[in-house]
Amino acid sequence: MPTSELELSLDAELEQLEQLLGLLKKEQQLLTERKLDDLIPLLEEKTTQLRHLENRSQARRQAFAKLGISDQAGPIRSWLHTHQSNLLPKWEQLLDKARMAELLNRTNGQLISTRQEIEQQFLQQAVRPDSDELPSYSADGKISSAGSAARRRDLV
Repeated sequence: MPTSELELSLDAELEQLEQLLGLLKKEQQLLTERKLDDLIPLLEEKTTQLRHLENRSQARRQAFAKLGISDQAGPIRSWLHTHQSNLLPKWEQLLDKARMAELLNRTNGQLISTRQEIEQQFLQQAVRPDSDELPSYSADGKISSAGSAARRRDLV
């Protein structure tokens, strides 16, 4: 395989990772700003970007396989160092960006999980009639304080 094809493969994957990183950063911003309605189109785009990235990664794996190199960072790094040292910085950049994307994606997942847990706890507390601390919501949506009947605050 000509070196230029290998370089093109690395460049294409790097470019795709850059696009994915941009989406992951935007996703994180929307999550922290609680702009949940804006997440749906972004998640669709994220899915598309991930498919494209997988295609680019597959092309890179095939490019290295044609050279007899296993798809592991160490052997690839070693081969590049020996045969194509000019591509080594691109390979390291690709690994760094992939780690960054994985971290951002994991962090975003944790943000989503935390938000779901908080909302679930709130809902459980809000509909629990045995709580003396917080008002509860009845089936018809009226608020009542479980502490005393005299302090009942049903809203009409």
